[in-house]
Amino acid sequence: MTQITMDSQNPTNTRETINQMPNKSKDIKVLLKTQDNLILGSERLFTKSLTNSFTKLFANEHDIALIPYSNNKLSIEKTNDIYPSLKNSFESGYDKKIFIGHGQDCEMLFDLYVNYGFTFDGAVFINNLREDQEKVYGNTVKSVYDKTKIYNLYGKSFKYGPLACAHVNQLIPTLISPLTTQRYAQEAYGVVLYDIHEKTYLNDTKGKMALI
Repeated sequence: MTQITMDSQNPTNTRETINQMPNKSKDIKVLLKTQDNLILGSERLFTKSLTNSFTKLFANEHDIALIPYSNNKLSIEKTNDIYPSLKNSFESGYDKKIFIGHGQDCEMLFDLYVNYGFTFDGAVFINNLREDQEKVYGNTVKSVYDKTKIYNLYGKSFKYGPLACAHVNQLIPTLISPLTTQRYAQEAYGVVLYDIHEKTYLNDTKGKMALI
């Protein structure tokens, strides 16, 4: 596994080290716990964005596990792929676990609960691709709403707007992609900092980032 260490002076300056834990059936990718909080986030938001704003803002006080980008896998396939690694992270004793998904990856919040019982303290959806998750997952997914506050952020030209399951629905007044503007990252950071963490600032302690 490639584990990325976020530079304390410049989060955009990353260095890579190889760290593998062998398994009889496959290699389990391990994110070593260095902070009290875990983010499971879409790779595109954190490492494929032109602004790198999600990494800059969330580097402090968070370890970040990245969902590998793939446009040819269903949500449940990607969920099954990351489950062994994510299970290790969930068992590491993080105080807060936060989901930040982009596009199709938002579905994984529900797949992780329905199939593996994983829950998060809060979730931020960025341009979610489903109009109503209940139509896909049925009544079972209502338990997710009770356990996880969902903040749904979507752009002006985006097909799907407000979600019935969301704690907050927020229109981002721009036509620009979240991969090319800082606005989405800033809004996501605001709800995570003030509402989920209930803080006004994060300490300058950089966590680890790894593609799982």
